[in-house]
Amino acid sequence: MRYMASDNNSLYVRLEEEEEIHQGLEDIEKIVKNIEELSALIKQTDQIKRESVQNVKQNVSKLDEKIQLVNSALPGDNSISVPDVQQEQEEKKEQFSNKEDEEIDDSVGELHSELENLQDELSKIN
Repeated sequence: MRYMASDNNSLYVRLEEEEEIHQGLEDIEKIVKNIEELSALIKQTDQIKRESVQNVKQNVSKLDEKIQLVNSALPGDNSISVPDVQQEQEEKKEQFSNKEDEEIDDSVGELHSELENLQDELSKIN
């Protein structure tokens, strides 16, 4: 240890502070790792959600084609109509998913910066 103290109490206090800082850094590293894992899971669920939306769109398109076939076979003005809600759903989805991704990325970046600062402080103590 590089600390030379005139009495053992101040040396003990510094060692105790260093241990607390080191433990704090380890805790922060665990938290950052957990947040990164959660971010990856959120991105995976977003991918699954996008794929599901794409499948729904394809099925709606197929259904619309079938409805058009049935409509063409119906006599007169007895046609079936389907409301178009896909555009509204896409806009809402984009608004929420982009905000969530940005917030998560910002949080992970901030935590990473804080971790680096704490590591610098610990290296100064040593």
